[in-house]
Amino acid sequence: MNKWFFEKVFCFIVLICFFTSGAVYAQITPPGQASTGYGSTESYITSTFASYELGVFEDGTQLFYYIPDVLKNGTTAPAVIFLHGMFATTPPFQEGNGYSEHLTHLLRQGYIVIYPQFNTEADVDQNLLLDRCVASTNTALTAIGPLVETDNLVLYGHSVGGILSVCWGGAGGVPVKALVTAQGNMNPCAGEMPDWVCPLITKLDYQTMAPSMTCPAILLWGDADNSFATWGQQLDAFNSLTNVSSKVIYTAQSDDYGDPDLVAGHGAPNPPVDTLDYRYYWAALDAALEDQTVLSFDMGLWSDGTPVKSVLEDFAPGPDCPSGADNDEDGVCGYVDNCPNIANSNQGDYDNDGTGDACDEGIIFGTITGAVPGLKVDLVALGCGFEFIYDTDRTNSEGYYSFESIPQGFYVVLPKSLYVNFEPLYGPIRIPQTEVQSYDFTATTRK
Repeated sequence: MNKWFFEKVFCFIVLICFFTSGAVYAQITPPGQASTGYGSTESYITSTFASYELGVFEDGTQLFYYIPDVLKNGTTAPAVIFLHGMFATTPPFQEGNGYSEHLTHLLRQGYIVIYPQFNTEADVDQNLLLDRCVASTNTALTAIGPLVETDNLVLYGHSVGGILSVCWGGAGGVPVKALVTAQGNMNPCAGEMPDWVCPLITKLDYQTMAPSMTCPAILLWGDADNSFATWGQQLDAFNSLTNVSSKVIYTAQSDDYGDPDLVAGHGAPNPPVDTLDYRYYWAALDAALEDQTVLSFDMGLWSDGTPVKSVLEDFAPGPDCPSGADNDEDGVCGYVDNCPNIANSNQGDYDNDGTGDACDEGIIFGTITGAVPGLKVDLVALGCGFEFIYDTDRTNSEGYYSFESIPQGFYVVLPKSLYVNFEPLYGPIRIPQTEVQSYDFTATTRK
């Protein structure tokens, strides 16, 4: 036998090993729907339901509601007010609607579902969308009558439905016993939204409206959602819900151990329906319907017995940080903290680069207290014998301002108002900074 023969045999063996290992890997599949527990088939009591439609799509009054043939409590049932994502204009149970399987799961347990179709193709005023949701829900409750337990309602919102849910009480929405958001989008201008869309959108003032909510709040997030509903947005919602009886943020971890991957992204509550749906999003809503506010998620096992990555409790009073300590003690677990070694509880990330402002050497930021929102702040570049305004920002509702992607040089921050003094006065700031800090001011009216 010559060298050529042995090389051929060796290559043949390598190919066999490659394809065999690939075949074995492809057989490792994620767990399906459980037979017991929340999100499972255990509580199914019917497979049929009646569908009702009211209103007109073109003017935003379209409404769907569904009543199972067997009600959860015999002659009555709790109801879910289900708020969909932006531009999800396809009616439920038609091809293209991403929520049909979740709705079916709820109906099979005997729950009534109210589904306001709150936006048309061109709506950009979130206040209008919320008003439609509230009005449609009231219409549905009146139409359903004594079958629905009006003191036993749970509000669920995905994506833009999340901010609508957080602001629900501020718009006069019917009282609910629990609020559940899934990948709640609190900033329609974030992430992958085209730049030209943002100026057209009238945003809800959730910082003002969220304190009207008093029920328990469960915020569900996935660690792969760095596009439309970032971690910082979840924290903003959490901090805005100042009067709820309890609140918590949970994070589902993506898991690529087997095939297909489990991707906890913005569209995770939509098809394809997988482990994350059954055991996380569906399970959380099921638990809220059963008055559970402290949740434990059974994510199951891959087909070879390996546990699926667990759901983490990221932010709550006394946060549990099983995957990384809160080293800077800012209340945000290290593995999701965008600046893990410098305290920044607001998780500000002005340039959306994944690095918090407090750790970003190319950014200058701060807060101005005692001034109205929208205050003009100039960033002045200093040169040899000259200066010029490099950039201008305006403070948000919390007095926060920020400048991003600043080139190397020296700069001064100058808040501007004819009738206000600002203290202290900071000297030149060198970029890149050797130590990142917040440049905060206090505004006082001139006498």
